[in-house]
Amino acid sequence: MAYKIKQPKLKEKSVVGMTFATEKELNDYMQGKGNYKEKGKPTIKETKYDIYSDPAHAWMKVELSELKRLGIADKVTPYSYQRGKYVYLEEDNDLNLFVNTKLKEGEKVTYREHIGDKSSKIRAYSPYKYQTETEEKETEELRQQILKSPSHDWSDKAKRKIKNASREDLLYWKKQNLV
Repeated sequence: MAYKIKQPKLKEKSVVGMTFATEKELNDYMQGKGNYKEKGKPTIKETKYDIYSDPAHAWMKVELSELKRLGIADKVTPYSYQRGKYVYLEEDNDLNLFVNTKLKEGEKVTYREHIGDKSSKIRAYSPYKYQTETEEKETEELRQQILKSPSHDWSDKAKRKIKNASREDLLYWKKQNLV
């Protein structure tokens, strides 16, 4: 008989998805003993994330660098959103891809939920689009060119907008001679 960890009914939840062969293995995991602890440190890396939801959908906030580290940055769909260095993984496909990849790597995912009662501002962020290393480098060069433009004295708010802008937004601004 295999034992599964049940999701706790707390604000902070664990997405574990691990199956244990015996009750002892399950208990060892829960108590950080046996194969699940080495020199006082758990062998399973645990990272906490934030999930934001509105009445219709939910997204997990993850750093783009982590998607790259896991080798899934090119598999995330445009149904997820991006703002600056963060990607907001949509709950239906991309979030499952992320969690399953983390589990395969032996990493545990925990999260805090932020539940909204109106449409989320995440919907106004740029749709996620994978960029090659060359595109990333070009995007950052364009961003710096805009920020250092001698014809503009950018306010702090404008600088934040530029720093969080998508490649498409930056290219549009350049094409429209807005910078």
